[in-house]
Order: sequence, then structure tokens, then C-alpha cells
Amino acid sequence: MTTSETAGFWSYAHRDNEADGGRLLRLVHRVREEFELLTGNDLTIFVDRTDIAWGDEWRKRINEALQSTTFFIAVITPRYLRSPECRRELLAFVGKAESLGLRELFLPIVYTPIRQLDEGENSQDEIVTMLSRTQYVDWRKLRLLDEQSAEYRGAVNALASRLVDIAERLEENPPELPSYENLSDTLADEDELGLVDILANAEQAFPVWGESIAGLAECLHELEALATPMQERVNESDAKGKGFAGRLLVLRDFAEKLDPLADRMTSISHQYATQIVEIDPAMQIILRELAESTEEANSEQALEFIAGMEELTRGAEAAMGPLRELVTTLNQAKGLSRDLRKPLRKLSDALRSLLDSHAVMEDWTTRIRATQKSLD
Repeated sequence: MTTSETAGFWSYAHRDNEADGGRLLRLVHRVREEFELLTGNDLTIFVDRTDIAWGDEWRKRINEALQSTTFFIAVITPRYLRSPECRRELLAFVGKAESLGLRELFLPIVYTPIRQLDEGENSQDEIVTMLSRTQYVDWRKLRLLDEQSAEYRGAVNALASRLVDIAERLEENPPELPSYENLSDTLADEDELGLVDILANAEQAFPVWGESIAGLAECLHELEALATPMQERVNESDAKGKGFAGRLLVLRDFAEKLDPLADRMTSISHQYATQIVEIDPAMQIILRELAESTEEANSEQALEFIAGMEELTRGAEAAMGPLRELVTTLNQAKGLSRDLRKPLRKLSDALRSLLDSHAVMEDWTTRIRATQKSLD
């Protein structure tokens, strides 16, 4: 029998449900009913992130280490991958779940064709790369079936049964809570790592992040150096009466120069995001260990680690402020010229990835500062 505490967060882009005639919300209702039919127990699924209940439960279950069985069911579509809210809650859940040895609680449903998913490990989107390594549920053809058909109902049963199997297995054999003593496979080859070892390993990622932040600042400077004369050239063209044809020539030249810069920005953002996503589970363990540590040596090392993290975060935040404004500007500029769409899309995707991963770092910083207060 599965526990009555089983719950889930149904993460989806609201516009997708509207575009598919309400089928996404009908699907969550069917999965819930099928789960309860199979087990005789309730399955609470939080659906609307704008609902107070979602926010309260999200904070409670994330902050309390997912000790009860809590699924995160993400309905993956192109719109989902473009949604900052969807991306950030997915990253937050997966990092927490992996740090607890509960990655199987993350259950993505690939609902529509995702071109980037076919790229697998070569994708520049860290979430798509993560999905390619995950046993996702493929709903790309199933969503087109009649909801009353035997095949569709069978697919609903299979999805609910997977939730039941996971919940029962975790109830019968709760995983051992990972700690700094059993992280050797993740962070190093040494056996029996201590807290100081893990802090040192985490610090090794600092230079990579620092290089990414420096590279980002350099790219922003180059972008400004390109954009300023471009606007001057547009004004000059207008003054000579060359009209829209003159503007188009200027924009085409700008797009040609912008494209390699956009490729560099994509590479930098991928490096930055990949480092954060890969170390997030370990960081979650570090934060738990720091909060529980009472040994003086560990406390001294923790303070050094906190200082390094805060310095890194300050540098990142200085770069992220202009980025948020730039994302808005780029989205507005896409309609100016067909030639600009490709490099601007690359830039927009790269900046979105940076902001997503920075949100993960902000969570680390918040918890580190709370730990620092307890150590002072």
C-alpha cells in the first residue's frame, strides 16, 4: 500500500493547456483518479503555480527535504522550455531531489516534438541535456489519441502505475540520505570525503564560474560597441534620405557582426549553466552539512567557503542586472529585420539560460547567509 502522503507538482505552461483544448488538465485529473483507483489512497497534485496552495506546499516540501514522496511532473513542450518560471522550478526540484538520492521523483513528460532533444548531449540547453539523460515519458503521439480510446486509457494507466511503483518502492526501502561521506562518486575519487574535502572540491568550480562571468562582461562590452555605431549609421542613413532600404543594409551588416558574438555568448552561458546544474546536488548536501556542523574546524572552513561564494555572487549579480534589461530589449528588436532574428534568438536563449542558472545560485546564497548567521 502506498503512503497517503504521496503528492505531486504538475508543472506546465498554461498556454499549452489552452492551445490543446484543456487536455493537459484533463490528463492530470485522469492520472490522479487512476492512481487512487490502483491504490485506494489519495494523490494530491498541485497544478496552478499562481495558487497560494502551490507556493505554500512548494516551499514546505522543497525546504523539508522531500521526506514524503513528492513527484515533480513536468510537461515538456517548446513553450515550457521558454518559460523562466517553468525552467527555474524544474532546476530547483531536480537539484534537491538528486542531493537526496531521489532523482526518480522527477518525471518529465515530453508532450510535443522537441527539436533540441534530438541533439541530446550536444544541446546548448542544460535542461534539454538533462532530459536526454532521464527516462522521460513520451506522450508525443499519445496526446493525439481519442481520450476515450483504449490506447489512451492504457497510457494513463501506465503513467499512474509508474507513480505507484516508485511510491511503493520508496516506502518499502527509503533511500539513505546522502551526506558528505558518500559523495566520492560525484565529486572526487577519494573515499570517505569529509566536509572540508567537499568544500574544497566545490571551490574548484569558482574559477570556471569566474571565467564565465568575465567572458560575459566582455561580450556585453562588445555588444555595446557594436550597437552604438549601428544606431549612428541608421541615423546617418535616414539623414541622407535612404529610407528603409538604407536601414536594412545597416541591420544586415550588424546581424553579420553580431552572429559570432551570439555564438560566444551561447558557449559561455552553456559552460556557466552546466557547472551550476552539475554541482547543485552536491551543493545541496554541502548546505545541509554546514547547517548541521558543530565542529570548529568545519566552521572555519565554512566561513572561508561562504566568503568565496559571496564574492562570486556579487560578480554574477553585477552582470545579471544589465542582462535582464537586455533580454527585454532583444525580444523587442526581433521584429526589426529577418536577418537579426537568428543572432538575436541565440542571444536571447543564452541570456535566459544564464538567468535560470543564476536563480539556482541565488538560492545557495540565501541559505549560505542563513548558515553564516548561525556560525557568527
